[in-house]
Amino acid sequence: MIFSPPCRNPSQGPTPEEIKAFFKAIHANSPGPFQDFLNKHRKAATLVREPETGATPLMAAAKRGYLTMVEDLLYGSAEVNASDAVGCTALMLAAMQNKFNIVRLLVEKGADLEMKTVIGATALVFTTYDNAVESARILLAAGADTGVLEDHHCTAMMRGLMNERLAAAGTPAGAVLSRSEKDVKRKMALEFAKLKGGLTGPANDATPEKKTRLLDDPRVTGKSSA
Repeated sequence: MIFSPPCRNPSQGPTPEEIKAFFKAIHANSPGPFQDFLNKHRKAATLVREPETGATPLMAAAKRGYLTMVEDLLYGSAEVNASDAVGCTALMLAAMQNKFNIVRLLVEKGADLEMKTVIGATALVFTTYDNAVESARILLAAGADTGVLEDHHCTAMMRGLMNERLAAAGTPAGAVLSRSEKDVKRKMALEFAKLKGGLTGPANDATPEKKTRLLDDPRVTGKSSA
């Protein structure tokens, strides 16, 4: 006589294999398997974590710019401010990749603009890593603080300035990350000192025009947007 194993009760939650397949569906932008998991484990879909990174489904979808998936997860009450093992949130990841439609949606859903990673970086700082100008404008319009100092001794304003200088010199913006903290602090202090005459207090007290200029707005710098 052959005995069949007992059927797993769906109320026990998804299996590790199902969770792995769910994240695989998100990474591959596969709506069928993604929706199947939601239909079977709607509540768990907002709670599970990717084993390797600690990312939530919302974070994985936001990073890749899959707006429909992000909307589905938020409709299912996904925690908009959940963070991974190093403190990254869905807003930070979307901002870094310049997925500005998702940045706008997350801000509308109450994403915390000033949450920090373990090195003190906010979502606005993330936009400066690869010149995500559109996302930066959305965050600035929502009131993001330009003066937060992260652990590499840079504010978003400082990084924005450095990116302009590196671009003018034909150097990738990411080159700043390879420098020692001491060197970055010294160079950024010098750059910021040059601007001090044009500012009237802490970094966040700069006029909107000056904030936008630091993020390379063609309307202010006179550069063509074409």
